[in-house]
Amino acid sequence: MQGFGKRQIYFLFFIFGFIIILINFFVSYYQIGKEIEKDFIDSSKKILLFDELIIKSRIEHYEKEIKVLSNSAFTKNFVRGYIKGNTDLIQTNNTYLMDLAKAHTDMMQIRYLCNEGREIVRIDRKTAGKEPFLVSSDELQNKKDRYYFQEISQMNEGEVWYSDIDLNIEHGKIQVPYQPTLRIGMPVFVKGKRQGMMIVNIFMENILKQLLVTKNYQVYLTDKEGNFLLHPNSEYNWSKNLGKKHTLVDEFPDLEFEVIREGFTQNRETFSKKLTLGKSTEYYLIAKLNNQHIHEKKEELIRKFSLIAFVVMIITFPFALIIMHNVEHLSARLAAIIDSLGDGIFILNNQEKASYINNRTSQLLGYSAYEILGHKTHKLFQHGDADGRYIKEENCPIHNVNQTKQQFHCDDNTFVTKGGERINIEYTTTPFFVNNKFEGSITLFRDITHRKIVEADIKKFLKIVEQIDDIVTVTDPEGVITYVNDAFSKYTGYSKEEAVGKKPNLYKSDKHTTSEIKELWNTILSGKVYRGIIINKKKNGEFYDEEKTITPLLDEKGEIISFVSTGKDITDRVRMKGELEKLASTDYLTGLYNRFKFEEYLKQESSRCKRYNKFLSLIMFDIDHFKKVNDTFGHDVGDSVLKEISTLVGSHIRQSDVFARWGGEEFMLLTPETDLGSAHLLAEKLRKAVCEYNFSVAGRISCSLGVVQIKEDEESTSVYQRVDSALYAAKKAGRNQTVRG
Repeated sequence: MQGFGKRQIYFLFFIFGFIIILINFFVSYYQIGKEIEKDFIDSSKKILLFDELIIKSRIEHYEKEIKVLSNSAFTKNFVRGYIKGNTDLIQTNNTYLMDLAKAHTDMMQIRYLCNEGREIVRIDRKTAGKEPFLVSSDELQNKKDRYYFQEISQMNEGEVWYSDIDLNIEHGKIQVPYQPTLRIGMPVFVKGKRQGMMIVNIFMENILKQLLVTKNYQVYLTDKEGNFLLHPNSEYNWSKNLGKKHTLVDEFPDLEFEVIREGFTQNRETFSKKLTLGKSTEYYLIAKLNNQHIHEKKEELIRKFSLIAFVVMIITFPFALIIMHNVEHLSARLAAIIDSLGDGIFILNNQEKASYINNRTSQLLGYSAYEILGHKTHKLFQHGDADGRYIKEENCPIHNVNQTKQQFHCDDNTFVTKGGERINIEYTTTPFFVNNKFEGSITLFRDITHRKIVEADIKKFLKIVEQIDDIVTVTDPEGVITYVNDAFSKYTGYSKEEAVGKKPNLYKSDKHTTSEIKELWNTILSGKVYRGIIINKKKNGEFYDEEKTITPLLDEKGEIISFVSTGKDITDRVRMKGELEKLASTDYLTGLYNRFKFEEYLKQESSRCKRYNKFLSLIMFDIDHFKKVNDTFGHDVGDSVLKEISTLVGSHIRQSDVFARWGGEEFMLLTPETDLGSAHLLAEKLRKAVCEYNFSVAGRISCSLGVVQIKEDEESTSVYQRVDSALYAAKKAGRNQTVRG
């Protein structure tokens, strides 16, 4: 009889311990399964928001470009040139438009149409990424009957027009291979008067290819009538343009199209979002969940838990044998195992009174086992809801498990300690049966008070980081990216999924020297903050300037645990600075250095030649009888002569020579490491080249030149007087002469 009693105890402890462990496994499986489903739903929303950001950010970029283009001084001058028939102003703007097209590889076409609908200039590109070209004047067309010309003609100053995204049509036929295209237009006003319009065609293929598609989701894009632009089955792409009758209603018969038009929609495993361009152009993004993938995840989870349960059973068996030989010792060990779980456990019998608690329950709640066992726990500590408000016993979920005989899980609730303090807890209550007879319930709970505080702080911090427009990147000590915010994706084009796990060389530009990169790493690895401007490269290949701060984060031991990088895209500021510097140092007409910049070079070269004991010479020349050219042909021809002679002389000098327009028809040429004799030979070469050149309108002209060698420690005032005197002597000698000074 004694042996039989031990066996009963053996099986009792074996089953009890195994049940406790299985409950933990099943609770974890339930929680993880819910988290998987929630993650899929959250991911769907993020996918649609990400896809919307891809399309809108690129289109907003081109909207800014056409606004700048339509209101720029280049365009205004071009229009004035067109009105006055000034070919130079038109040619200057053509060059500007060509540079703009080269800088934006997705631009298919840039056009200026006059008020009568004629194309005055058109830049074309056959396919995205190819070199743009200027369309000849005999190929330009009249577009006054086209819908976009008529619609833009009715728009006010500052308004922007969008077309539908469709396939490009050439000569009345859809272009093959297909080229998805968006047109953006804007009227051009000069002094408040409409003077035509600018229209830019955008290749949309590369932009649409960036829409996030994964094995978990199928992504669709439709127009406002439900016609597919993009479909997981490419056969249905561009259904309207290609005359296919498969629409959104055919694909999702249970999904009401009118509901989709209201905005973000969630219907079972289908998620949609309205995308609006301009005032009225609407599209719809749809993400359809791949249920098979969820099932595979859950099946994989079941296999893992089954394996763990099997291993646990094998491990539990020898422990049960020990219990059979020493019940009290094993009972103490089992209690220690349960207490070591870190979670509170209490058991209620079928009278809803506590029949067991572990030590962790006493630690968390402050009650001894004597104060809890045999009492109803609701009155002691479980009488509050998630916000701490009192609830009646009959409404208590733990109490109701004894009525429903169904497991109940709560992510957030409150228990009250003996001292009256409320703690946030997460719990699962499970009914248990012996021989199919209900015996009570087991509740496992854990204190999540600190976790909630940390989660609230993290959510607040992440919300701030996600909303700021600064680029934020976090890496581990080895430089592997662990986090990027939305602004990172906005400015670089890389999604969070593409960036996390990679190193920052994902978007490096190779515009920096090895020593510059080494200096950056030496700074941050020494625990110091790095500040500087770095040129990086976007996913589409464009370069951008980033004003960056990299801060090492240190632990309590002073060791680096991560790097936090914040940055601003200052590309426009850097570009503007460069343009201003260029304007400040160059002559607006010829593109040569101006007088101010030339004087800087003279000082620099004088110091350098003195340091290395080198020769330095100066040539000054002007055009003979230039006033006669202006009086005879007009100032436009005079300006043309100045530009032609600048180009001609520039082709005959070295790269190290400094060439500048001194003023009017006068020019200066600084020749480093050149003595007086060599400078005189160069001057004669230039004089003959000018004499032999046939200028486009003015015909043959000549120039007079003065040449001097700069003396050591000679003041610039003295140099200018000597070379000017030599030039005067050349003119006095009959012009078309070169005189040494």
